[in-house]
Amino acid sequence: MGTVVSNKMRKSVLVAVDRHSHNKLYNRYVKRTGKFMGRDETILYLNWLNGLTMFAQFRLDPSRPSSKRKYWVVAEILSRARIYMPPSPNRLSDLSDKTAAPVSSS
Repeated sequence: MGTVVSNKMRKSVLVAVDRHSHNKLYNRYVKRTGKFMGRDETILYLNWLNGLTMFAQFRLDPSRPSSKRKYWVVAEILSRARIYMPPSPNRLSDLSDKTAAPVSSS
């Protein structure tokens, strides 16, 4: 399982895979990150056009080398990334009108 850190290529992604190893001297766990190139022609290509694959979770399977650095294939999408959509200016003005206190004149 890995997280997509780059999807700038058309049919390939760069996936970071974290692993934790135990350091016996300091009795602590150390996080090591390996980056692997994954190839996918069907699942990611349409999402690449929309830019929805950054920080998504994928499962990689080994395959025959398709290039110098690509010897993994994206098998399935485990979870999609959440994308922050800022509120539009129209919606902000509607919310501020509703929350404004009525002004009373004396």
